[in-house]
Amino acid sequence: MYCLPQPDVLKVAPSSIGGQPRWEWRVFERAPGAFISAFRAQGDEEASRETYIVSENSPHNVKIRHGQLDVKLRLEVATEGIELWNVVLKTPFPISARDVETVCAAWSLSLPTLLSAPVTRKDFMHHVVDSQAALHVVRVLKHRSKLTIAGCRAEVARVSTPFGALDTLAIEDTDVARVLEARWTLGSAAPTPMSYPAALKELAGVAPLISLYPRNDP
Repeated sequence: MYCLPQPDVLKVAPSSIGGQPRWEWRVFERAPGAFISAFRAQGDEEASRETYIVSENSPHNVKIRHGQLDVKLRLEVATEGIELWNVVLKTPFPISARDVETVCAAWSLSLPTLLSAPVTRKDFMHHVVDSQAALHVVRVLKHRSKLTIAGCRAEVARVSTPFGALDTLAIEDTDVARVLEARWTLGSAAPTPMSYPAALKELAGVAPLISLYPRNDP
């Protein structure tokens, strides 16, 4: 397990606003995914349109969903690619200057100049996002369903983007040992673990390519 260097967002944002940080093991496949399609959801499907804003300089997760700006920091990476995520911002537009500072720190980018608060979504996208060459916008249509794997909360989703579609499976819990135990119930043929920002950057051609397909480990 190793800890990641954290941006100055920790100095300007609450330590956590979504409860206790949660460990997550997540994998992706190009849709339809042979590995992920084997899992059946246990609840109703939820559809949402979301806008991910990924940074070339950062592994952290920034998105707009239901008119809210969400920022999650990746704090640690444990064995088997299990990641510890902490929600530090979840706020509707218009947002404050402090919120802009928080999200720019999460992107590892400098603050824009001449931006007055409150900041509307239109101003945020035009004056903050579009002004940064290191930022990339990926709009997604997500169909997500919940299930349980070895006692842990899990989800399966189809993620459609202008760059193609992905299937994703995730297991999460506040206890890393429980997530690891649940992960091992899935066997050795699982795809390489990857976060949403990493997968979307790869799909959009932003990050160096690594396989989205299952390994053939013995």
